[in-house]
Amino acid sequence: MSVFSGDVMIVEDNFIIAMDAEELVTELGASAVHLASDIAGALALLSAQTLTAAILDFNIEGGTSEAVADALTEKGVPFVFATGYSDTSMLPERYKALRLLKKPYSRDDIAEAFEARTNV
Repeated sequence: MSVFSGDVMIVEDNFIIAMDAEELVTELGASAVHLASDIAGALALLSAQTLTAAILDFNIEGGTSEAVADALTEKGVPFVFATGYSDTSMLPERYKALRLLKKPYSRDDIAEAFEARTNV
């Protein structure tokens, strides 16, 4: 199953989760996976790379990845939020329609979330 083509960014501050996600995204067809463990790194990657998709840990560095989501939206790059929470109540109103990747997530969960994302 190929969900991705091109480069995908994963923003995740937990090393183990980031490595697992990198493997899953590669299995789903990403030609390259770029990892960022904080907001500054994610924004730097976004300005330096041509990305086709992203997975953002919503709660990161004691804050949120909302600034990265906004930058991705401006560039037209599809993304989903990953979180340990089961609902969208913590998301800003403009992102409540997005499907969440609930941790721990599988390859099928990622595929379904991006399929839903492209239909939003």
